[in-house]
Amino acid sequence: RYSAFEKETIEAALEDMDGEIDANPEGKTIESIEIVTLEVFDARDPVPDFFNVFHTTSRKYVIKRELLFSEGQPYDARRIAESARNLRDLRQLSLVLVVPVKGSTPDKVRVLVVTKDIWSLRLNANFEYADGELTSFLLQPAEENLFGTHTTVAGLFVLRPDTYSLGGIFINRRVVGSRIQTSISGNVIFNRESGDPEGSFGSFTYGQPLYSVDTK
Repeated sequence: RYSAFEKETIEAALEDMDGEIDANPEGKTIESIEIVTLEVFDARDPVPDFFNVFHTTSRKYVIKRELLFSEGQPYDARRIAESARNLRDLRQLSLVLVVPVKGSTPDKVRVLVVTKDIWSLRLNANFEYADGELTSFLLQPAEENLFGTHTTVAGLFVLRPDTYSLGGIFINRRVVGSRIQTSISGNVIFNRESGDPEGSFGSFTYGQPLYSVDTK
């Protein structure tokens, strides 16, 4: 079921929590949920760990709020699998592992959730040349995991032959702890010769994605 990298990660986490995988967890009471969040770069990566200073690791509560189960509930493999899929849909995670661990008594189980971040600072750009001249240029610096909350904040600069625009984008995937997602963007357009504003453009979207087969 697991790659060599995943097995190594699980073994390290189990060693830290002094745990052992439960081969038959179904129906047992979940006594605790143990969340382990890994940095972008660790000892297994060729990049020096120093670069983790420029990245905030995902907060444990951000990971936990995606789970469709909680302490005190019976272990349900379907909900566990759905929770893992929800986490894998988050673009800020490169690794998601959800593992049942033996509890303090035979009728109890602990759930180990391990995630690993990806680099969240981005410098997106696009440009076009025609007849040796720069006809369009787009620059969008972004932080896609602000303070470890999976909130996106980005700037947006667009250069055209006769105009340029300045603005930004804000994306919150869990508004006030709910499952509502929202995205807000706005730019002001300026004339390149005069510098006067000529207009604007932007968008606002919100909605609730399908996060469980039980969702109405």
